[in-house]
Amino acid sequence: MYQQTNTILDKICSNKISDVKDRMKRLSIDDLKNIIKKNTFTKRDFFKSLKKNGLSLIAEIKKSSPSNKGIVFKKSFNAAKIAKIYNKNGADAISVITEEKFFKGKSDYLLTARNNSDLPILRKDFIMHPWQVYESKAYGADAILLIASILEKKQLQNLYNIARKLNLDCLIEVHTIQELKFILNIKPKIIGVNNRDLKTMKINLNNFIKLSKIIPKNIIKTAESGITSFKNATNMRNAGADAILVGTFLMKSDDIKQAISSLKNPALSF
Repeated sequence: MYQQTNTILDKICSNKISDVKDRMKRLSIDDLKNIIKKNTFTKRDFFKSLKKNGLSLIAEIKKSSPSNKGIVFKKSFNAAKIAKIYNKNGADAISVITEEKFFKGKSDYLLTARNNSDLPILRKDFIMHPWQVYESKAYGADAILLIASILEKKQLQNLYNIARKLNLDCLIEVHTIQELKFILNIKPKIIGVNNRDLKTMKINLNNFIKLSKIIPKNIIKTAESGITSFKNATNMRNAGADAILVGTFLMKSDDIKQAISSLKNPALSF
């Protein structure tokens, strides 16, 4: 599916391929498998956290973003503190961005989020190699993000199969109808529709509304990007969303607790 077009997404993917090659020299897949065997993590069910009655919230830990011109959202960024706030204030799962160069994330943030919450942890990165799936498990993720636009069909199927063997849930992300049709063959349990075009970084909330109509009813639907208010959240729910993934809005807020409440209560919406 992936076609190089010299966009910011291409730069991220190119860097990711190089980064993984370097990291594999220091830590092999066999090394990761040994770490996984020694881990005592209890599985937290990401799928069930999205299947509850009502609209579930996947709250994101994100230090920076190319769409924010690389500026750090919070000068006093503290992943542990953010995870604790999410845990206490109504989030159903936590998404952790681990991409380093463009988002200033770290794999260690997965462990930080796990150690400071009881919620399922989604590893959000540009996963293109099996090594990254094993790394996700080794660092305590309960689920991983797989982005259809950057993966070939066999590549996506392989990564999905490895994740399932490791008892990791998969949120498979699409942005277009073409990508949606492309992923349905692997029979995903959870589909995320990104309202942001990763090639241009532009957001269109109608994207979820359009694609949601053709996602089979037995699949969990997650609306991603651009959700900043109770009205936005309600529109996504009315269009069929089982969950929303919210990052930038929460990270930019001076009061994350209030920001979460504003997504659930119209009287508090900004």
